[in-house]
Amino acid sequence: MKEYKQEWNASKGTMETWYWDEATESFTIRTKWDTSDILAHNKQRANASVDQRFGNQMMHHIAELPLGIVTKFKTDYNIDVFSTEPEQVKALMKKLDDPDYKYLKTTVKMFSRRGINR
Repeated sequence: MKEYKQEWNASKGTMETWYWDEATESFTIRTKWDTSDILAHNKQRANASVDQRFGNQMMHHIAELPLGIVTKFKTDYNIDVFSTEPEQVKALMKKLDDPDYKYLKTTVKMFSRRGINR
């Protein structure tokens, strides 16, 4: 397979690399996401004071997921991060509590739908 073209999409933060396979006469596109800004922002928010950030708000920002992670959760774990189904929400919260994905959280506390700390 031979690299055919590389293209940076600044609005998405992605680098697409196109490959041409002469044997099958087909293209393969590999996409890499630059998540460094999102992850740095998540870390900064997670380290901020909970009282300062939340106050008396009814809703709390608990995570920010790069598009690549949204795709990975759907394809690898069958978790739809946009679903409101209780099983999907529970699976997403469990995944966000996983030490491998702690960098996605913007708070050290997780809240249930009733506002009770878990």
